[in-house]
Amino acid sequence: LWRLDMQQWEWHRVAPAAGDRSWPRPRTDHSAVLWEKSDTERIMLVYGGSVDGSGASSELWALDCSDVDHDNWYWYEMATDGTIPVRTSHTASVVGGGDATTMVVVGGTDPALGAGRGSVLGDAWALTLPSGGSRDHGGRPRGTWTALGQGAAGMPGRCRHGAATLGSALVLWGGYDGGGATADGAGVWLHLGAGAAGDAAVPTAVPKSNGGDGGRTHLQERWRAEVPFRET
Repeated sequence: LWRLDMQQWEWHRVAPAAGDRSWPRPRTDHSAVLWEKSDTERIMLVYGGSVDGSGASSELWALDCSDVDHDNWYWYEMATDGTIPVRTSHTASVVGGGDATTMVVVGGTDPALGAGRGSVLGDAWALTLPSGGSRDHGGRPRGTWTALGQGAAGMPGRCRHGAATLGSALVLWGGYDGGGATADGAGVWLHLGAGAAGDAAVPTAVPKSNGGDGGRTHLQERWRAEVPFRET
């Protein structure tokens, strides 16, 4: 674990304290996002990945980095409810904030399912992250996993793709489908605010113009563009 001091522009290693067993195992191809739990609380969430000696993982680790003193940062494995997805080479993005914060996980691979295209996942999951509410036995936040609907067309499996949040929307781009690079344009998922994890199974179209057709509006369905975005 390394941190970048953006005042001095220097890298510093964050090492576990002597005897501290609350530390994630070595891994690759995981995701890491910052959850701004409140004005004073910030937690980095590390999910999934290929774990040393164990393959694809469903582990969810939280690094509490709220304290200005980096020596007081600490890890804990976050407890969750619901089915826990296993994957590596996925994307994770934080959508919303405050009491309506959700981490959205899309695609990835699970080598236990096979090889090539057989291991590539085309699903999406929402982890609800309440600033209050459910807690584990240690009094720490407890998340809830919910599978997301994908509209009538469904989303082609992909891994190593890109994802970015734009306001309340999550935009996906590119990736690898197990046989080659994907070329199906951009998919958009519209976050529906508080309680979105449960409501997100309702197909939602997002109006979008590609700017190159005289202003004609295209409907971007949740995961598959009816008329894909193109470079102009």
